Amino acid sequence: VCSSFVPARQAARVASPAERGGQNVPMPVAPGQLRFELPFTYLGPDILAAVPFLTAWFEARGEDSSGEFAAEVPQVSVDWSGTQPVFTVASQVWLRPYDLGVSQTVRISIGPSDEPTIYVVHVEIDQLTGSPAAWHRTNARFVRLMRRHLLSWRAIPLRRKQALFEHSSNCFKATTGESEDVGVLV
Repeated sequence: VCSSFVPARQAARVASPAERGGQNVPMPVAPGQLRFELPFTYLGPDILAAVPFLTAWFEARGEDSSGEFAAEVPQVSVDWSGTQPVFTVASQVWLRPYDLGVSQTVRISIGPSDEPTIYVVHVEIDQLTGSPAAWHRTNARFVRLMRRHLLSWRAIPLRRKQALFEHSSNCFKATTGESEDVGVLV
């Protein structure tokens, strides 16, 4: 029994990095710029449904927010990677503690992986204000909050995901004027 404790503990650490808070902020690719992929994937209708799921996260933290962070109204854009759409939700965000004056532009993209039917999450964060040390430190918390929100996707009931898909699909059709583009994802 005792001889299995150490291997079991090591396996538990590997299997649950989010529980330990071990998700470190990646090193900036350039001063004030973070670029990284998060280990979340979306398939079929969930790809489109994830867009309003992300916009709601920013919208719930409007500029007058006293919550974990404050955010401007998010902007959604669609770009194309070949024949596959890439959905991006972008917002200007102010991080707590607000007296440090840290603000940044956050872009969360959901785009095709090496396997085109599987979409992954890419994050781009560009520092706008605040000292580099404060920006890096406050982003450790922000990245944990983002991971927690993305993890909560798995707990959303199927009916709610379907409603998110229908909402996003209608917005996509209205924006592009083409209904067949959504079929790429389903």
